[in-house]
Amino acid sequence: IINKLKEFDIELNSNKIEQIYKILNKEESKIINLGNGYYWYKSYDVNKIITKNELDDKCINDTLTIDNEVIYNGYVIGYTSGVRLEKISNKMYNILSLDTFNEDSIFDIRTRNDGDRIGNKKLKKLFIDNKIDKLERDRMPIISYNDEIVMVGDLFKVKNKSSINKYYLYIRRNDGR
Repeated sequence: IINKLKEFDIELNSNKIEQIYKILNKEESKIINLGNGYYWYKSYDVNKIITKNELDDKCINDTLTIDNEVIYNGYVIGYTSGVRLEKISNKMYNILSLDTFNEDSIFDIRTRNDGDRIGNKKLKKLFIDNKIDKLERDRMPIISYNDEIVMVGDLFKVKNKSSINKYYLYIRRNDGR
């Protein structure tokens, strides 16, 4: 810990070091202000020093229409017809097609809000159950259609009980993970 703090030229004091040691073995996420725009970030098995910019870095809301792609918080999100889908299908995308999608469909892209649900499940519970890092939760794109969440990052999508049609919503991480 001390070496890590020195590496970022953070002023050492026993209070900061004690705070960090207290949270190391805890399951919950914690953020400790280290001063000078740096924070100790603990989430599940991640322990690292981050900057204020990393903590606050979120995109504003965006929209998506047919045959367009959006890069949002490190994710590539697109909407296309089945003709173009073959070109992207080998790149590890999470893909969704609902019978209500059409060439005029418009999707809203944003980050999470308190009380968000996908289907009948709370996003907060899904994130915690799947041990999704808190910073990742705050940056992960939420895609909604007709005011209902249909996809959450590359991890979750609504259960598809309808027939598949010729329009597809797709998402993947831009870094290839």
